[in-house]
Amino acid sequence: MFGNSFQKNKSKKNKSKSKMFFLIGVISALSALLIWRFYVDNVAKYDVTINPSNNVSFHGQKPIALNYKGLDQELYSQKASLNFIYFYSTWCKSCYKNFSIINEIAREFQNTKLNFVAVAIDKDIDSLKLQEYLKKYSNIYFRPFYLENRDDFKEFLHKNNINYKGRVPFLAIIDNKKNLVISYSGVRSLSYLRKKIIENLYLK
Repeated sequence: MFGNSFQKNKSKKNKSKSKMFFLIGVISALSALLIWRFYVDNVAKYDVTINPSNNVSFHGQKPIALNYKGLDQELYSQKASLNFIYFYSTWCKSCYKNFSIINEIAREFQNTKLNFVAVAIDKDIDSLKLQEYLKKYSNIYFRPFYLENRDDFKEFLHKNNINYKGRVPFLAIIDNKKNLVISYSGVRSLSYLRKKIIENLYLK
């Protein structure tokens, strides 16, 4: 009698183990499917042909001062279908960390319909200070601009639907109809930015 009870308990444990293994198998299969669908397929979606970069470097070029009108003219290009504007400062540690990401975006999409504008917006910036700051980087793939003064800067931001709140680094991506695609302060990954640009430059 004791033996029968033992056998029954053993049988129940074996069934429980079988159910557990079955559930683990189902969960693993579903997880693999989800990973494939949302990662592998998603990566393939962004595997588009981007015109090879000209790799034109602006290292050593004298920085150019921009006022309100100059910013407006630089932001929208007739040849571009997407506009990327980036505000940074020479004293900002996060801007320094973010530089390689921003510079790579400028390089990779240099020969596409992305209009890339990066502007140093320090309060006391001038051409010599910015040139000295940029010397620390071996290559720069965007024209160096700096904000000449803050006259009408708020008007420029409002006109172009840029919700800049004074925190750098800051970037915004805008289409030629002045629709804001994304904007944020801080640092995000290169892959995140590439996907946003590819989505709006090639997949729409």
